[in-house]
Amino acid sequence: MLVWGEWSPETPAAWAIPPATIMAPKRYIPFWPDAIRRLPGRRVKIILSHQPPRGAQDTLYSGESSGSTGLCRFLEDFQPDLLLCGHIHEARGESLVGECRVVNVGEMRRGFAVMVEIGDEISVRWI
Repeated sequence: MLVWGEWSPETPAAWAIPPATIMAPKRYIPFWPDAIRRLPGRRVKIILSHQPPRGAQDTLYSGESSGSTGLCRFLEDFQPDLLLCGHIHEARGESLVGECRVVNVGEMRRGFAVMVEIGDEISVRWI
């Protein structure tokens, strides 16, 4: 199993990348394609991202789509099994980008969360 995370303003770290890179259109998040390619034998690939991909669980109250185009392109090209994200609290729910299941868990302080179980299949249970 591969679980990969990205930069978040709440958890800055030495390996983190700035949000301007995440939002960059026509570019992937720099290290994700290389990480996926180096781990072809992994049965399950899960991405943890603060921001959702463009067009999937990213709609603001205003109706504007505010997700990352680079992240969406990455999901389309590499098709990990699951992407867990947040950031756009009002867009809580699930959708697909190709075969990749996108889950925006919403706002935990309002009691929203998910439990992910990995067996023969990936199970996401809203709690």
